[in-house]
Amino acid sequence: SLAALAACWSVPLLADGGRPSISANVALGTDNVFRGVSQTLGGAAAQASVGFEFPSGLYGYVWGSNVDFVPDGGVDDGASIEIDSALGFATGLSDRWSFDGLLVHYAFPGTLDGAGYDYAEVIASLRFDSSHAATHAATVAFSDDVFGSGRAGLYYGLQSEIRWDPGYALAAELGHYDLDDAYGASYSHAGLSLCRSFDILSITLAGTAASG
Repeated sequence: SLAALAACWSVPLLADGGRPSISANVALGTDNVFRGVSQTLGGAAAQASVGFEFPSGLYGYVWGSNVDFVPDGGVDDGASIEIDSALGFATGLSDRWSFDGLLVHYAFPGTLDGAGYDYAEVIASLRFDSSHAATHAATVAFSDDVFGSGRAGLYYGLQSEIRWDPGYALAAELGHYDLDDAYGASYSHAGLSLCRSFDILSITLAGTAASG
């Protein structure tokens, strides 16, 4: 199991009528967890992102974090930074249903030859707003070169979030990562997080467990 405590500062930089809204985000955490697995071997993480969103639903972002995949004494792979670039489109299907499609490129600059992890992934999410304070989503993600392996990886998961005043949110996630084609193994994970948001600051306590 993994647990993480994160503090996040988010600042809107621009929002004007039909123009895109632009925001910046900085986060400090006790771990960097991606789909139930630590990307820093349980170590601390510093992250930052800049994103934009048009009223039409077109959006994108660039996100960066430190990573560490090799335990002490292992063969160094040179990977210490991850930079993700994404472009997506979100649209409402009805009063309560919406769809989100996203293309993400995961890059690990500085990785040594023979240990490349860069890859691209397509992510699709269908969301249902059961009320003004609760949302539920189903997500599917696919890559034909997962983690730079040259083989396919398929991820699918369910997410739910409940919000209440003053600024609290409880989120739960269940996911399964099918990596049989790439690594001959798959795993499932579950996560639970509690977030308290203030003005431009939010604090999140999260725990996750993986098996498979």
